[in-house]
Amino acid sequence: VRPDVFELGWWVHAEHRRKGIAVAATLALTDWAVAALAPDRLMARISGANVAAEKVARAVGLAPLGVPTSAPRLWAFPG
Repeated sequence: VRPDVFELGWWVHAEHRRKGIAVAATLALTDWAVAALAPDRLMARISGANVAAEKVARAVGLAPLGVPTSAPRLWAFPG
């Protein structure tokens, strides 16, 4: 990843999942990153097997880049 591109990541303990915590935290982190760092792009690297992370990515407005492979896939905000 280039110096002007920042990567997002999230993890929520099992007993706290499915409560909107990852979406809320990722939205807050995204708002802060845009204001404080002014990146050219924010991205997430998500394993194709991680359906929950893909749902979070979609919920915050990230879209998958490229063709799905067995390697983790990059997701980014369109534009």
